[in-house]
Amino acid sequence: MKHHILCRLAVAAVLSAGTGIADYTPPGSPAAGGIADLALIYQGGYNKIDWNQQHFAPYLTWTNPVTRGEEWLFDGFLFLELYSGNEFVFASLYLDPYSRYATKADLQWWINNRVFVKGKGIDALDKALGAVIQRIGPPPRPRKVVLMVGDAPILKDLSGALIADTKYWGELNGNVLDFKNVPDRVAACKWYIDQLLARWNAEAYQNLELAGFYMLSELICWYPFPIGSLTDRYAADKILNQELGNYVRSLGKRWYWIPAWGSSVTTWKNYGFDVAYQQPNHFFSTSVPDSRLTDACNLAKSLGMGLEMEWDVRVFTSTQTFAPRMSAYLDYFAQHGVWGGAAVAHFMDGGPNPAGFGMTGLSQSTDPQIVALYRRYCSIIAGRQGPHPTPPPLPTVPIIKASAANILIDTRPYLRDLSKDALVDARLYLRLNSPPYAKIDTLTKPGMLLLVQ
Repeated sequence: MKHHILCRLAVAAVLSAGTGIADYTPPGSPAAGGIADLALIYQGGYNKIDWNQQHFAPYLTWTNPVTRGEEWLFDGFLFLELYSGNEFVFASLYLDPYSRYATKADLQWWINNRVFVKGKGIDALDKALGAVIQRIGPPPRPRKVVLMVGDAPILKDLSGALIADTKYWGELNGNVLDFKNVPDRVAACKWYIDQLLARWNAEAYQNLELAGFYMLSELICWYPFPIGSLTDRYAADKILNQELGNYVRSLGKRWYWIPAWGSSVTTWKNYGFDVAYQQPNHFFSTSVPDSRLTDACNLAKSLGMGLEMEWDVRVFTSTQTFAPRMSAYLDYFAQHGVWGGAAVAHFMDGGPNPAGFGMTGLSQSTDPQIVALYRRYCSIIAGRQGPHPTPPPLPTVPIIKASAANILIDTRPYLRDLSKDALVDARLYLRLNSPPYAKIDTLTKPGMLLLVQ
């Protein structure tokens, strides 16, 4: 998903040109397809496990440690993948010498065996969401899905016979498509969208709505080989995305894009997209300064875009280096009004095991630095998703002994079972729900706290 390609002159020109559009794409607005926080879900690739209901649980809700209430998290889910189980890729940006682009037969296999499978992926999300709804009631707004679409690359692979490979995709209505011709690329993408929409309708999910489709390629006009002039390639990709945007809108859906830093974002609406989230591409390299986040916010705001939140498994494997880089997004997005005013897509790694990274990793960590980061992150997202169900009443904290100078209390009836940070919970609760005391001391006996006046 992440390709850190800088186009400094183009970005600098936009940042210095002033604001043509006054503000971000608002969160949860019709302009964003009704989505405030779009979670990127990498599902189905050769090095991935299949997402089940348990994997989705920490993306749907969390338990607020202060109120003990269960609160909603992400309201949108983008299902995407770069590489299949059969060594084909879906967009021109991701080709390497060991892969090829997807044919019609590959795409049909992908739909039947990876996208729509009982008990996995979208079906698992629908069932997991249904279980939460039974427990706490419906979310404040519908939970939505966005499905990826590749860019029907012109050439099949990186072999020597390049021009001969433009007819690799297959037949449509009895005609062999030739991807040297833009209308044939458009036709292939429309066919794929039709197949996805037909299967979505046939599945009749009970708890999810289809918001739209997503152009997988993060850059306009990206080919790892020369074919035609640069002007011709830009024109071809512009026509492709404009035609697909028109087609998606004719279906009552929206056309999404998450461009890399340095891509042709200044004309994203002219390329036919309805919703675009700017990638800052800050998290991934320690050589990129925090000022990139300011630049990305300013750029997105000037162009009427949303932003992408970015972090990956290095938050767990290299915490001292990368947890602060994730935290920087929370800080800078707050400073620049993103959390209060912008739709946000959330990249949380495309790694092989959702049980070991992403929201599951955050929610299960015992590292105090990660625990604090998880709580702050979830508080922000939950704050954009309310109103939430009324939390259950908190139990009374029993007073064991009281005097004019102090109170000895037993926190065990209040604390969560198996709480990894029980002392933090108890101190936070007491500060909010008891008279002011100058100090809270921990006693050696588990569960006992002494409030000293």
